[in-house]
Amino acid sequence: MSTSTDPEAYLLAECPVCDYALQGLPVEHLCPECGLAFDRRWWVYGGPGVSREWSRSARAFQIVTAIACVIVICLFLIKQLPMSAILVGVSMVILAAVGLAYLFSTYRPRRFIALGPAALVVFHGPKRIEHFPWSTISHPRADMHHKCVVFESAGKTIRVKGYDFFGGVIYDVERCARGITQYTRDLESYPA
Repeated sequence: MSTSTDPEAYLLAECPVCDYALQGLPVEHLCPECGLAFDRRWWVYGGPGVSREWSRSARAFQIVTAIACVIVICLFLIKQLPMSAILVGVSMVILAAVGLAYLFSTYRPRRFIALGPAALVVFHGPKRIEHFPWSTISHPRADMHHKCVVFESAGKTIRVKGYDFFGGVIYDVERCARGITQYTRDLESYPA
């Protein structure tokens, strides 16, 4: 008795742009929801499904943000202290800065990188999608100093910024660079 594996197990399950369920659709198709031309064999890095793993500094930032919010709210609630216009103004500026900083720390990008059989695809948005054929790609690496994925294609150096594609999660920058390296090695090992 032979056991068969599910052919869907290794295919992309959701659209990397709109999260539409792709089960049952052909391997190469257009997303019925957003119109993205996808290949279900893609390995996707970044985008809305970016890793939820946070670094220690991001967690510390969220704790400091919560403490700052509590302090500012307490300033407003203390009735013994007279609230001057300056104190109210300063408190509002602090609240606005804390709110913006919190939104910045929880940002999830819509851009992604996809590794497929035909090419490496860099999705900047619906109107800008770049395809880099594997035969032109070399030297993929993670540039941790600039927080980006770097590779060369047709003599040009391509930099994919970590914040734009991975929401600033450094682990995902490194994971993507390793994925590109692995994918290119796998392609080289296939017989011609």
